[in-house]
Amino acid sequence: MKEAVLQQAVLLDGLNSQLLNKALERLVHIAIEAITDIGNLLIDTLIMRDPASYADIVDILEDERVISTDVAGALRPMVEFRRMLMQDYTSAHALEIRSYAENADFIERFIEQLRSYLGNSVTIQIT
Repeated sequence: MKEAVLQQAVLLDGLNSQLLNKALERLVHIAIEAITDIGNLLIDTLIMRDPASYADIVDILEDERVISTDVAGALRPMVEFRRMLMQDYTSAHALEIRSYAENADFIERFIEQLRSYLGNSVTIQIT
């Protein structure tokens, strides 16, 4: 996934860097929203403590051993960056966006660790 994102970035970079930056910004924004939505759903479903903020979602998942410390450490700044994207959406965030796009492997590890946690630790019964 990381390589594909970066390869597309290189291809588009010469065409229109402003368009590329906006596209990467939306990609990172959607990834952040997915992480927080999935984390919140898991926290609510498994009756973990209530998060006080978006960054707290990552903390809870780490505390409950759903995700590893290194994945939490990589995702926490991304989730905190959400506020800037939402409140200051007219400003350019190219450097931050590129650094988060380069961390796409942590998003894949987040997904793998969620699958492992749900497959090994949780039995959900539908009645």
